[in-house]
Amino acid sequence: MSTRVTTTDDSLRQRAIARRGELVAEGVNISEWARVHGFTVSLVHNVLSGGRSCRFGKSHKIAVALGIKAEGATVDLEPRR
Repeated sequence: MSTRVTTTDDSLRQRAIARRGELVAEGVNISEWARVHGFTVSLVHNVLSGGRSCRFGKSHKIAVALGIKAEGATVDLEPRR
C-alpha cells in the first residue's frame, strides 16, 4: 500500500506545472537536472507534475531547488535519541 500524499494545494500544483514548462522551454533535461542536483529522477518528475504535497523531506527540497516553493521549516522525520 502506498503512503504517498498527493497535493491539495492548487497553487503549488500550478507553479510546479508552470516550472516544468519553463525548464522545457529553456531546453533543460529534467532527468539530467535531477541527477546533477542529487535527486531521483522519478521524484523530480512527480514533483513537477504536481503529484506531491512538498511539505517535507526530499520533495520539499526539490520544490525549493526548483524555485516553486520558498525555503522554510520542514518536518524532521528522524527519531530523537
